Amino acid sequence: MSASFFYPYLLLQIPAGIVVDRLGVRRPLIFSIILCTLATLIFAVSQSALVAEAARLMMGMGSAPAVVCAMCLGSRWFPKPLFPMLAGMVEMLGMIGGAFGEYGISLLINIFTWRGALIFCVGAAILLIIAIIRYVVDWPNEEKRRQYYQEQKRAAPSENFFEACREIVCLSQVWIACLYGGLMFSIIAAFSGLWAVPFLEEAYGMTTPVAAGASAMMLIGSGLGAPVMGWLSCRVGSYRRIMIVMSLLAMLCFGLILWVHIPYPLLCFLMLLLGLSAGAYALCFSVVKHVTCASMHGMALGFTNMMAICLGAPVLQPLIGWLLEENQGQIAHLSVQDYWHAFRPLWICLLIALVLATLIRERPCKQV
Repeated sequence: MSASFFYPYLLLQIPAGIVVDRLGVRRPLIFSIILCTLATLIFAVSQSALVAEAARLMMGMGSAPAVVCAMCLGSRWFPKPLFPMLAGMVEMLGMIGGAFGEYGISLLINIFTWRGALIFCVGAAILLIIAIIRYVVDWPNEEKRRQYYQEQKRAAPSENFFEACREIVCLSQVWIACLYGGLMFSIIAAFSGLWAVPFLEEAYGMTTPVAAGASAMMLIGSGLGAPVMGWLSCRVGSYRRIMIVMSLLAMLCFGLILWVHIPYPLLCFLMLLLGLSAGAYALCFSVVKHVTCASMHGMALGFTNMMAICLGAPVLQPLIGWLLEENQGQIAHLSVQDYWHAFRPLWICLLIALVLATLIRERPCKQV
């Protein structure tokens, strides 16, 4: 039931981008939040698992345009050099929403039960709908809209859906950036998202709450790292150098966490630093935006978001679990060496990300 949210969310990223390209941001955003609100209400009053799962599917459909809409608004309302930092802020707010939203929901459930908590969320969403209708506008002005498209040197894509998709997937820089983002994000989704806590319990002898606290530092670091990487890339004037350095830093921090038994405060710092360096995945949105023309930005950013998500939790979380089961055999519990072996795919991901970072075409922020 929980996973059913992600299927339409991932599959609809490119169609959502196309809708944003064709209709603008405001109308798809209003429709999506209304759909999410209705889905939450249906889930709150559902009396069967089938209805609840259908509501989760609707939530995934409604959430699909969210990242694309936010980034397209950022690209239209703010100067171009600020886009890397704005893309990072979108990712940061997503992390904060996930972390504090889960905590807030747990408090509401204790007060109102889970159905009452979701009704409260519906009320909050209605206020959000009103705010979007009142304040969200596609462009600052008509002149800005015309100027934005005229500045693009690339030709507009074909009106045909498949030809438009082909134009995006035939750009090597799009694939390099998307794969880099997905590989860097995978360590957040697969390690901190699931396997960090049991590993820290076994390797460091921690209790579950203490290990969870250390793991949470990585999520905090990644939330902070996404906008910081965008700011750094503009200060340095290069995406590629930041992406290379952060890949190396992530490998160093991950190695120290796995193989060196370090004190808890230093461990938390390294987890924070690992999340901060992994936050460089957000730069893939900036690279993709700058190698595609304006009329394809929605579709291209949707494709990027899909690639960034699908390599982590859907693939690596179960793969690591399968490797742990293979290593365990008939042993009663997993050893630290079992985790080292199972984490080899994460090392491969970071190494490939490093190689891909060296292939990023240099596009200094001051020139775009």
